[in-house]
This record gives sequence, structure tokens and C-alpha cells, in this order.
Amino acid sequence: MCFSVAEGRAMIEAAGAASTVLMVGYNKRYDPAYARLVEEARTLADLRLVRITTLESPIDPYVQHYNLRRGGPLPKSVAQTLRDDDDARITAALGDADPLSRWAYRSVLLDSLVHEFNAMRGVMGEPDALEFADIRETGLTAIFKYGAAQCILAWVDLPDIARYSMEFAFYSPERRVTLAFPSPFLRSMPTLFISEDGRKMSPRASRTEEVASYQESFKEELVHFHDCVTNGRQPTTSAADAIHDIALCEAVVAVHRGRHPREHPSQPAMATAPTERS
Repeated sequence: MCFSVAEGRAMIEAAGAASTVLMVGYNKRYDPAYARLVEEARTLADLRLVRITTLESPIDPYVQHYNLRRGGPLPKSVAQTLRDDDDARITAALGDADPLSRWAYRSVLLDSLVHEFNAMRGVMGEPDALEFADIRETGLTAIFKYGAAQCILAWVDLPDIARYSMEFAFYSPERRVTLAFPSPFLRSMPTLFISEDGRKMSPRASRTEEVASYQESFKEELVHFHDCVTNGRQPTTSAADAIHDIALCEAVVAVHRGRHPREHPSQPAMATAPTERS
């Protein structure tokens, strides 16, 4: 969406002044299997652990069979202007952060994990605390607190083989549910909803894999956007909601650098967030 909470607020104010719909592109929230996860995760008694794992993979193996139209390189002066603009906006968001933190904020958090944060919040709501964050050249780990449950998020770059994986897993003593996403570049590849349970203190256990739909989440997202524009609905993934995710990105860098937990890590976004039509 943007580089900082401040930029997000400015976008929302501009959209409100123009009386236009501002919706953020989070396709996972429109996946029929995600709706199943939301429904089932909230029925889990004594939730103890949430695990969000993204195994990053090279893109080319997933798109080389498509007839892609690639543009040529930008003029060097234009490319440099864009890089300078990125640098200035990252500095505005992070201050004098170290190069590793700046890279992770731009290329991992804003480009990738912002989607995981939004999907996490869509199921769980706002985290009580960000207890730990660690940024590495090949990965990132963050630990959130949701009441008595711990949510462990891990992203790792594995560039050699085409085995992309993203999972949201919820664990309670009597039942486990998992959402397994395919590569987003594989059209209409279904997201799997997996449920595991069993008979207490017995060897009897079961695992069910469910295909909720073959509807493409990107298409469902566009259908929802059309409905919002034509019928005046509030987007599920509104900009006012999405700046919570930007606040979490900022918080991960702050906790990584300071090595201190942060209570209510999305609160900077929540405190003064305007609405699109305010």
C-alpha cells in the first residue's frame, strides 16, 4: 500500500476528499478457503499456538509457461530517481536504521509479509504484543502474543528450488486446522483447508484435506472491488484497516533493533486512523 503509517493516512485523507473508494490488494482475504479458516479457527477451544510459515521460492519456474510481455529497462536517470525516492521514504519511516533493517523493511516486510500480517489479523484481530523479532539476510522471525496463545511467524528465502509454501496453522489440544496456500502465480490452484482431530487418549486420529473452491482469489477480490465501487460498500481490505499492517512492519524493525517487546504493536495505526469517507 505505502511505505509508512503516515503515508497511509495521507492516502486515506486524499481518497476521502475525492469521495472515491480506496481498497488494498490482499487477495488471500477473498479466498474461499480462507473464509473456511476464519469460520473454523474461531471454534477452537484453548488455542495454544499459531504458526505462520512462508518458504519463499524463485518466481521464474512458476511463470515461464505464461506468455508474459516484459518491458525494457528504465532509463538510468529514471531508475536512479525512483531508488532515491524509495530511500527517502524508508528513511522517513525508519529513521537511521541499519542497511539490513532497511532492506528487510522494503523487500520482505512491505513486499511480502504485509500480506501474512493482514491474513493473521483477519482471523485473530490485533495482537496484544510483539514479543520478539529477528531479521537475517535469509529470513525473518516474529513472535506475537494473542492472549494465552503464541503466534510464531517465520519467513525464509529458499531460492534454489520451486517449492513455494505458505501455511497458517492453528493448534488446540483437541483439534488442529491448517490453511496451505499454493504459489500465487498458479492460476486457480486451490488453497487447501486441512483439519486434524482424534479420540482423546486413543490411537484413533484423522486428517481431512478440503478443497473449498477453484475460484481464483484475485478474481474474487476484483469482484468485491466492483461491488464496493458500484454499490457503496466498505471494502473488506480497506486502507484504514491496512495501515495496521504497515504499523506492524514498522514495529518488527523497531523490536529487532531494540531487542525489547512492544505492547499493542499496531496501536500507532489504530490511534488516529481516519476512515476513507471521513
